Amino acid sequence: MRISSSLTFKPATTPSRVRSHLESSSAMSGSVPVYERLSMSAQKKRAELDAARKRKEDTERATCTFKPNLSASKHSARLVGISSSDHDRSVEGSSDPYTRLYAHALERVQRLQEEPRPEDLGCTFKPAISSVSRRISETMRDPSTVDLPRHYMLYEDGLQKQQARSMEAANKGGAITEDDVANCTFHPAVSPLPAHTAASIPVYDRLYENARAKQITLAAAASGVVLPTSPVYMQERFGSEEAAHSEAASRTGGAPPGSSAGSKEMFYI
Repeated sequence: MRISSSLTFKPATTPSRVRSHLESSSAMSGSVPVYERLSMSAQKKRAELDAARKRKEDTERATCTFKPNLSASKHSARLVGISSSDHDRSVEGSSDPYTRLYAHALERVQRLQEEPRPEDLGCTFKPAISSVSRRISETMRDPSTVDLPRHYMLYEDGLQKQQARSMEAANKGGAITEDDVANCTFHPAVSPLPAHTAASIPVYDRLYENARAKQITLAAAASGVVLPTSPVYMQERFGSEEAAHSEAASRTGGAPPGSSAGSKEMFYI
């Protein structure tokens, strides 16, 4: 008690911003929904940021002392539809800048159109189209596309060609009709040897033997050796087994097929 009686200083405090905001928020929390409080807080922060940005821009603008000397164009002023005095005032910034830019671009385009280009001076050819060609073109053109722009007509033409190709491809992949079979008059002559061989020898053995026989034939042709022909082929060609053996013997120099005439194995082609 003795210490507290000697302390007579009492500071004068003001409510802080955070505490006042918390107190106001706690007072409003019972009646205002949370999303409205958040929206109000966001709007307040946005307004403070805009005010700070505006103060910064004003400070920077105060240091800008350069003023460009702009020459007013009377033709641009006439295109915009205002007098020269109003145009001078618009150059200073009182008029819409988009209008000035549009008038400037329009003036430039018109000036380029009035002045002939050097490359156009050399273009003197004008094709002469006969009336017959014009009439044929108008006859072949689709009446529904007469008034359409050129790019639309090209698109329609390409679309029709694409649809025609799709229909043709669909017809090719369809079922075979009797008319298609009627045009097929070729009948190949197949000997009974392939069927007999296919039934007796597996396909991988036949492929292996064919590849081996081709290698032997190529090697013999490179070395100049004449190989005998297959007995089955000779029998089919000469009609009997004896005639086939005699023909094979004449090719091998008297050695019958299958004998060891200078080699242990005989290959037929």
